[in-house]
Amino acid sequence: MEYVYYYRTYYKDEHGKTVPQSKLEQYDLKELEQIRFLKSFKVFNIESCEGIEWTPPPEVNRQNDPIEEVEAILRTMKEPPKIVEVSSEEAYYAPRTDVINMPSIRQFESSAMYYRTLLHECAHWTGHETRLARPGITERIDRASENYAEEELIAELGSHYLCAVIGIDDESMRDVSVGYLDAWIRRLKEDPNMIFRVAPRAQQAAEYILGAPLDECLR
Repeated sequence: MEYVYYYRTYYKDEHGKTVPQSKLEQYDLKELEQIRFLKSFKVFNIESCEGIEWTPPPEVNRQNDPIEEVEAILRTMKEPPKIVEVSSEEAYYAPRTDVINMPSIRQFESSAMYYRTLLHECAHWTGHETRLARPGITERIDRASENYAEEELIAELGSHYLCAVIGIDDESMRDVSVGYLDAWIRRLKEDPNMIFRVAPRAQQAAEYILGAPLDECLR
């Protein structure tokens, strides 16, 4: 028998809500409530146990291939985004450090899913103060705020525009996108004019990445 210890620090905002790890870059940590905890667990080596049948789960290592059309766009951009793999658990854009974190392409259901996600984060990236300077990126915002909702819709629509130009599509990607957009239906019903604010900004984000007007790219 051995002991395994799990230590974690997490933060809460002024409303008592836990701040996701991927969003910490948007906050001044001195203004957040810091909470630390330590847990211990008793563990046993499986080889020391009797009567237990266990098969290790296979590693997620799908043979997804790069999509050259997206890679070419990123290569030819005047100022391409910096893409890193700090966390293998989630994709996110960190405004403070101005980097996009992306897990390995082999962890995604398909190449289309990987690039759809990457393009979503690239759309967020365009909102940096040195680019299109959108409030949802440049300002410190609460996840329940209007700016946060609009920024997420901008990134999602922006990625759809880009996928349409490049020709990226598969069934799993459509299912995820529909579920994602369904989460914002309530806000759209409360504020029908939101789509008229969001759609042009999503188009601007896509055009910034493409380096050309969207209508020319769709011809």
